[in-house]
Amino acid sequence: MHSQVTESPRLFILIALSALAVLPINMFVPSLPSIARQFDADFALVNVAVAGYAVATAVAHLIAGTLSDRFGRRPIALAHCSSSRQPPSGAAWRATSTRS
Repeated sequence: MHSQVTESPRLFILIALSALAVLPINMFVPSLPSIARQFDADFALVNVAVAGYAVATAVAHLIAGTLSDRFGRRPIALAHCSSSRQPPSGAAWRATSTRS
């Protein structure tokens, strides 16, 4: 009988993916006072965005967990990494294409 030998993920890849998971909130939270000043909004109202982010992340983890159980972790992680790069690229393209 042939036994399938699967290579375990490299430690660096696991550490990098874990760091990417907390990067958005670590960039977002320090800017909350500036966002509140810029939009002339109450800090508590702007802080609701953190709660919304936490709920969206929890729902995304539930979906990604279910998909990774079905298709494996690697395809889901690669799909996420490639899809999360598209919105910033589109925003950068839009900002440079509208300059006159």
